Amino acid sequence: MAANDSDTQVAQRMVALPCTLADLGVRVSTGPVVDFRSRDLLHTEPIDGGRPLIYPGNIRNGRVEWPLAIRKAQWYRVEDAGAEKLLVPEGWYTVIKRFSAKEERRRIVAAVWSPEVQSGAVAFENHLNYLHLGGAGLDRDLAHGFSLWLNSTFVDQFFRTFSGHTQVNATDLRTMRFPSMSTLRTLGSQASTPLPEQTEIDALVDAALAGTDAAA
Repeated sequence: MAANDSDTQVAQRMVALPCTLADLGVRVSTGPVVDFRSRDLLHTEPIDGGRPLIYPGNIRNGRVEWPLAIRKAQWYRVEDAGAEKLLVPEGWYTVIKRFSAKEERRRIVAAVWSPEVQSGAVAFENHLNYLHLGGAGLDRDLAHGFSLWLNSTFVDQFFRTFSGHTQVNATDLRTMRFPSMSTLRTLGSQASTPLPEQTEIDALVDAALAGTDAAA
């Protein structure tokens, strides 16, 4: 429940947005690799045929950095069809931490996995959610647009006010409202990596919201 007029304004602006993920044709899934069930396939050193394994700790300032010395395996070995089924096809993806640390400024922490980091399929660990188009990747601008949107103060205020928990579930993302596809792509076309300062992120999102408000 909104606690004050500011919260009410945030809620009203969010509800007025035109789209859900389903409206956009975008799906959210939880990373399929559960590390304690796949210990024999996880490696801390490069291996022949190993695929990138991405943990929340690989998220750094709006992008996914790999490999990274985070005391977690960084390579996933594909030894059979069962292991291969847990890979995500090559592409651009917006990834979101399912749990945020107390010291993080935002409850929702998003970043972009770029196939330019490493071509080919990628493995996302179970503590991440990721946005995709029917199992395939997003385009670059859309992936960055989602990342900017989700990392904004506006979205953080909404989530903190109307969600009573620190975990970001896939269901939370499915029920959230978003700008149109064209607005998200315009946002993404202005993105830089690493992410700009929070004030710049918010200015870009505010401009997008102003355009949405004007069109309403």
